[in-house]
Amino acid sequence: MTRTAILVGITMNQVNFDYSMEELANLAEANLIEPVGVITQKIDRTNKATYVGKGKVDEIKGLADYEDVDLVIFNDELSPSQIRNLEELLEIEVMDRTRLILDIFADRAKTREAQLQVQVARLKYELPRVVGQGEGMDQQSGKGGLKNRGAGETKLEMDRRRIKQQISQLNKELDSLVAERQVQRRNVRKMKSQLCPLLAIPMLESLRL
Repeated sequence: MTRTAILVGITMNQVNFDYSMEELANLAEANLIEPVGVITQKIDRTNKATYVGKGKVDEIKGLADYEDVDLVIFNDELSPSQIRNLEELLEIEVMDRTRLILDIFADRAKTREAQLQVQVARLKYELPRVVGQGEGMDQQSGKGGLKNRGAGETKLEMDRRRIKQQISQLNKELDSLVAERQVQRRNVRKMKSQLCPLLAIPMLESLRL
């Protein structure tokens, strides 16, 4: 099912900015997302909290509400806090260019190795973006703060640890697949080297005849 989106691009006098925005539209379409509007801005520096200024945030929200889109896609990579802040202000899903590309790779990865590589890349992307009820909460066991820091861990810490474990496990599986492929290649080369002399014998015999 095709979703709709507003594309947002920020330029600081980049020479290839127009091409980059066209490429973003193509990437969106490749991911079954239809761009229905484009907002650009020329600035000297980005806003640490929302990447764009308040006025531009209001403009994006106005167009997004008017077009009733499913999400807003930014042409650059946003920080985790910027995505959270923008989603709160815009009341809609916000995606950056990196996430868009990862989604495309995930959809098109066919081999097990490619799928694992995409999963690792996506988890590494999501790790710093994990937020949750664990932030600012007491630890699950023991409320002694720093004094009892080792007694338990917040849900946020557990989520991040779980993602790190997943990354580690996927990397191990990737290493195993790579090692297996290398063994197969060596076996193929060895088989070819053994077959060459055997194939040469009939050829020599036919030449003698």
